[in-house]
Amino acid sequence: AITITMFNNSTNIDKGILNNSGSGSANYSNVSLNANGYIIDENLEIDGNLQLASNLTFASSKELEISGTLDLGGFQIIGTASNDLYLFANAILKTAHSDGIHAALNNFGYAFDSNSTIEYTGTNQTISYNAAGNYHNLKLRNGGIKTLGNANLVKIDNNLTIDTDVTLEVAASEVLTVGNVLT
Repeated sequence: AITITMFNNSTNIDKGILNNSGSGSANYSNVSLNANGYIIDENLEIDGNLQLASNLTFASSKELEISGTLDLGGFQIIGTASNDLYLFANAILKTAHSDGIHAALNNFGYAFDSNSTIEYTGTNQTISYNAAGNYHNLKLRNGGIKTLGNANLVKIDNNLTIDTDVTLEVAASEVLTVGNVLT
């Protein structure tokens, strides 16, 4: 099950899939979130597995906290001003956005716990730099070509996992730094 908690309890965040206008949190299973046309005007906390079915737009100064898995697909989380995303220990953030995590988190500040994982799941993607610092655990999945946007800025503190059907391109003049295990 997934727990989605909205603070201040005043917003229905999608078209009938997730409606929590009461107090506390709501539990759902196998959730696909379609929030197209809505602006989330509350902090949002995700504990479990959630897959986006549209872009997710937040009003200014709102937070998104992830303790489970958030699969963005090719969609974006869009902030308006002073928004933050927190990826906690053992949490996973997946993106299939062609321009990587930096583009997928549009106008959002973000902080990743040292035991969190970012997964690039698109066919052909640019691995963008992490504006909040290094990646901690990075997984390249689902085939295709993953190209480092700037290897001198892309660093992995812990583990880099590359599926056997993925090609990783690094320019000859650049260095990719992996702090622990490359598999």
